[in-house]
Amino acid sequence: MYQQVLPFPAIYLDMIKNILISVVCASLAVLTVIDGSGVITSVKNAAYVCLDTIVPSLFGFMFISTFLLNSGAYRIVLKPFCFLLRPMLKMSDEQIAVFLLSVVGGYPVGVKLLSERDYPKKTSEKMLGFCYCGGPLFLSGIIGASLFGDTRFGLYAYAANVAACFTLALFYKESEQETKPKHKDKYDISIRVFASSVTSAGYALFPVCFMILAFNSFIELTRFIGVDSPLLYSLMEISNIKNAAMSLPVAAAVSSFGGVCIVAQVAALCEGKFSLTRFLLMRIPAAALSAVYTLLLMKLLGSPTVAAIARVEPVSFSSHNIMASLFLVLMCGILVADFSPSKIDKQANK
Repeated sequence: MYQQVLPFPAIYLDMIKNILISVVCASLAVLTVIDGSGVITSVKNAAYVCLDTIVPSLFGFMFISTFLLNSGAYRIVLKPFCFLLRPMLKMSDEQIAVFLLSVVGGYPVGVKLLSERDYPKKTSEKMLGFCYCGGPLFLSGIIGASLFGDTRFGLYAYAANVAACFTLALFYKESEQETKPKHKDKYDISIRVFASSVTSAGYALFPVCFMILAFNSFIELTRFIGVDSPLLYSLMEISNIKNAAMSLPVAAAVSSFGGVCIVAQVAALCEGKFSLTRFLLMRIPAAALSAVYTLLLMKLLGSPTVAAIARVEPVSFSSHNIMASLFLVLMCGILVADFSPSKIDKQANK
């Protein structure tokens, strides 16, 4: 009797992925027990950063941006900007408002706003690629003040990131298969909308902060096994860029990507409503454009490269770096696989 044989990937891919994840988790669990005091200290420091910096800087803008969109007040507050950008961007005023609020508010703001809109899945996936940018205060502090000793250079990186997002937004176009988003024409500036905006902003900060705690724990474990690579740590958690030896264009490119921790925050906030594959692919040209725009700004306004290298200690590497690099690649692969269109569709049909 004939029996159909499935191809190798269909049979073994999930099993291999599960085995790899199990091995990584078991290794991390053992290292956590061995380096318990170091992990505790790292989590405490990360929690302090969340309470002292992340929550104060993000909560207010998350609440305001959510309230502006849900109440319809953005049509008044952002009307001049929508009027100027409407001829260039093939979007509705609400979509332009989401774009503007996301590039000003910080990394998680864009995905939070998109996940709460009733846009078609493809529309949200396309917009997420350019509704993603570090906030001006964050980048001026972490890149400007901490890495280069001058907040102006952090603003260079921020301006380059915004320009890269705007460049990608210029190419945005809805396909014929997509139904255009329906927008409310009425204003709803009520206590109900106010309260829901406050609670929505509060709930959104939980995955952001807990993801930061998790990744700082992982970074502590990589240090424990002998890894000393600030660049690797920057790609994992963006705040570590302050300790990395790199030029301003490279720093702008890294900040445009945001790090695996930010990508994981995006995955948590989108709650599987749309795929992250397009978003991750769009961050590649965004990072390249950020580096190019930063070089142009440096030509016009001066280069801080020498000052940056002078402020950072030499980077040392060990033979264990390959293990940390494999962990990083595996984590990125898991994110892409878990939020691929096929998997989301399967979950939606259950």
